Order: sequence, then structure tokens, then C-alpha cells
Amino acid sequence: DIGSSKLNIVCGAKNFKKEDRVAVALPGAKVKDITIRKNKIRGQISEGMMCSEMELGLSSESEGIMILSSSCGIGDSFSKSVGLDDVVLELEITPNRPDCLSVIGIAREISALIGTEFITGEYDFKKRLNIDSKFEIEIEDYDLCPRYSAKLFKNIPNIKSPQWLKNRLILCDVRLINLIVDLTNYVMLETGQPLHAFDKDMLYSNKIIVRRAGKGENIKTIDDSIRILDDDALVIADED
Repeated sequence: DIGSSKLNIVCGAKNFKKEDRVAVALPGAKVKDITIRKNKIRGQISEGMMCSEMELGLSSESEGIMILSSSCGIGDSFSKSVGLDDVVLELEITPNRPDCLSVIGIAREISALIGTEFITGEYDFKKRLNIDSKFEIEIEDYDLCPRYSAKLFKNIPNIKSPQWLKNRLILCDVRLINLIVDLTNYVMLETGQPLHAFDKDMLYSNKIIVRRAGKGENIKTIDDSIRILDDDALVIADED
């Protein structure tokens, strides 16, 4: 039931039940690089596709189709139902204005242009975190990186990001990974400070080395691609 009519859709997922609200791509819609068409599947005519979070670009992985809130209206726009119908401003920042590469930077610039007070958020750290300081940083190239800071956090649950966080990153064309990575990307967009989270279990030791790439050095990036580095590239490495 899509509100205006009832369709027959063949779906192999098993994580939904009667009366669940789901996202449906109708014939003609484009999901990633695939144009949805009316097809015959398992001997039945399928008039659309029930979508997963991964197919909709809302997650890097998913188990079954996306189940929406029961408050979503049947036949309503998907983007409106999940809060993705916001307005996005696309700005071209020139190389001499890196201070504007963030939400705070743009807000500061606008306040100066129109002559209003620039109000920053107030941060109240009532609870002190127990942060392990037994972590060594060695900077080999101060020209490329004069300062590098790191903190070790423990017992952080690696769970899915809340929908509001996903929405803001999606609207900024940022790939969703998991809560920890998504938070670092969100803070970077807000403040302009690049951040990166490492899994300590994957590090050789409690030491981070900031250096210039070696000749012919390559790395495997998060998208499983092998990339060759030039000798001007900055590398954050462990001792291995």
C-alpha cells in the first residue's frame, strides 16, 4: 500500500511483518546505479523494490530492509519522513580562507558581514573522563605537522549512529561508517578540526609516529583501495 494504490512487490528479506512502514522505490526510480523496473521475479510480477539502509545510502551495511517509524504516513515522501528534506547550501571556499571550512567558521563570517554578535555554543564538561595517558606521540616532520594530539578512550560501544546524526552527514555528502567514525566527521564539519579514530587493537604498540611517506609507500584505504603515496604525503603510522 503506497497510499495512491496497492502494488505487488517481491522481496527476499525476512525482517519485516504486516503493517510495517518501509521505503519503496517505484519503477523509474534510481537506486545507486540501478533503475527500478517492473520485473518478473520467482514467477511473480514485482512492481517496485523495498529498500535497505545500504541501498538508500544511509549505512555502509544493513541486515534486511529499512523499517520506518509507525508515525510515517503511508504514501509520504521518504526524504520528508526521515528528515532529509532540509535545504543544503553549497559554498566554494577559496584556498586563502580555510577558517571558513566549517559550520562555526561560516557562522563567524556571516556575523561579521551583517554586523551581528557571534554566539558560540557553551560546553559544560561536568563529568571528567578517565583517559589513559600512556600513549606516545613521535613527530618526525614538524614542517608538515607541527602538532599532533591523541587521547585513548576505552569501553566505547560501537553502535549505529542516531538518525539525526546520519541525516546531517548524508546531507553533507559524508559516507556513513559507524558511530565513532561518524562522530569524528561530524565534529570536523562543525569545527573545521580534522579528526581520526584508530582501533587500538589494530595498532602494533602504544606509539603513534607522524612522518613523511617513504618512496613507493602504499596504503590500503577504508574503501579497500590500494593507493600509492608521494613523498610529500603526511603519514600517521604505528611502529610496525
